[in-house]
Amino acid sequence: MGYLSQIRAGLHEVGPKDEAPDDRRITGRLHIGELGSSLGEVINLSCGGMLVERQGKSGMKPGKKLMVTLVGPVGLVQVPAEVVRLERSGFMRWRIAVKFIDVDDDLRHKLGEVARSSLRQH
Repeated sequence: MGYLSQIRAGLHEVGPKDEAPDDRRITGRLHIGELGSSLGEVINLSCGGMLVERQGKSGMKPGKKLMVTLVGPVGLVQVPAEVVRLERSGFMRWRIAVKFIDVDDDLRHKLGEVARSSLRQH
């Protein structure tokens, strides 16, 4: 599978492989440049979930289900998600990992479009 095909399929990982040995990720992640969300600044994104950074954690806890709106160059996409992890990243700053739930083929296609339009340029 070629490089562009991998990106289209959401399989290509960009950046260093810094995952823990017990990482259970089944979809590749893309490091994102210009993509915002209703939850915070998007750090990375895959068809399976995303990592965001924000100020405060106001009511966020593992297991919380929410609707996330992604805002990118190609428009808005709403995705149902569940918080899986929170970690402090600085003074009143938090990184929140969410997994997407109930993602059908149409939504997966939209997520791919948003991710491709927002790739960080190196």
